[in-house]
Amino acid sequence: MANGSLYQGLINNTEASELTDTYICVRNKRTNKMTIVPIDQVNLRNTIYGGLDQIKKSSLSDDVTKMTLLKKFGGRKASRFVNDQEKMRMDISVVQDSLTETVNESMLDADDGVDQVDNTKYFDSIRPPCNKDAEHVRDIYKISDVVPTELMNRMEEEAKTVYQTSLDQIPISSEYLKQTIASIQQSTASVENLQRLKLIIYMDSLLNLIKSRVRSLNKAELSQISEKVENNVRERFSDPNSSASGSRTAFSTEKALCHFLVLAFLINDKFEADASILSQELNAPRAKVIKYAHIVYGLPKSRTSILALKLPNKVPPLPTKFARRKKT
Repeated sequence: MANGSLYQGLINNTEASELTDTYICVRNKRTNKMTIVPIDQVNLRNTIYGGLDQIKKSSLSDDVTKMTLLKKFGGRKASRFVNDQEKMRMDISVVQDSLTETVNESMLDADDGVDQVDNTKYFDSIRPPCNKDAEHVRDIYKISDVVPTELMNRMEEEAKTVYQTSLDQIPISSEYLKQTIASIQQSTASVENLQRLKLIIYMDSLLNLIKSRVRSLNKAELSQISEKVENNVRERFSDPNSSASGSRTAFSTEKALCHFLVLAFLINDKFEADASILSQELNAPRAKVIKYAHIVYGLPKSRTSILALKLPNKVPPLPTKFARRKKT
C-alpha cells in the first residue's frame, strides 16, 4: 500500500536464479550487529491499470475469435477474406483512436475559438483563494475556501454513511476516489478522516461536472450521495457572466478542475497526487492535468508522474497569455 493505492506484481525470475541469490546487509545501530537478509526483486504496478487491462481483454468479441480460427484452419478464400476484414478493422481503429485523442485534447479547450486574456485575473477567478505568501505548504489553501464551512458542517451524516458502507455499494464511479475511500475505511473514524470523506464526496460532484457535456448545470446529475453538495456545486460553478441561470461553460469546467486538483492535494498527507491516475479519471491528457496543476501551484516531481503542491513563491510564473473559450 502507498498513499491509499494498492500495487502488485510477480517476483522477477532471473536466468541465474538457481545459482545466484541477492542479499542486503542490515546493521543494528544499538548493538552494532550485522544481519544478512535474502531479498527478491519485483516490478509493481497500480491495480487500477490491471483492472483496465482486464477490461480491454474482456472486450474481445466472438467475431475476433471466429476470425482467428477461420484464418488458421480455413482455406485460401477464407484467409483472403479474413485479411480484408482485418484491414478494414485496422482503418476503423486508426480513425477511432484519432477521434478519441482529438476529443480528449479539446475537452478543456475551446469549441468555438479562443480569446487571449491576461492570465492573472482569470487564474484568480478559477483557482480557490490562496495565501501566496505562505511559508508552509499546509498554509497555502484553507479547506473553508475550497468547500464552504457551512456545507462541511452539514455533511456529517453523509461522511459517516460512506465510512460504514461497503466500497461496491458507494455510488461513486471513480476508481481513484474509491481507492482513497478504501484506505480511509481501514483507519479509525477520526475527525480528520471524516473530513477527508466530505472532501471526497465534493470531489465526486466536481468530477461529474467536469465530465458532463450538458449546457445547463440545472439538468446535470452531479452527486448520487448528497443533494446539498449537488446544489452547492451548481451554484458555485455556473458561469456568473452568462445570461442564462446555471449555465455550464469553459469557465465552469476549468474552475471545477482547479478545485478538484486542490482537493486532491489536500486529502493526501504529503500534498501529492499522481498525474497519470488523474489523467485517466478526467479523460484528459496528462499534459493538460499538469498545466492546470501549475495554475494551483502543483508541479511534477523529477522523473515521476507525481504532482506535488509547492509554495507559490517557488513556482515558476505561468504564461503571460492564456487561451480562454469564447462564449456563444
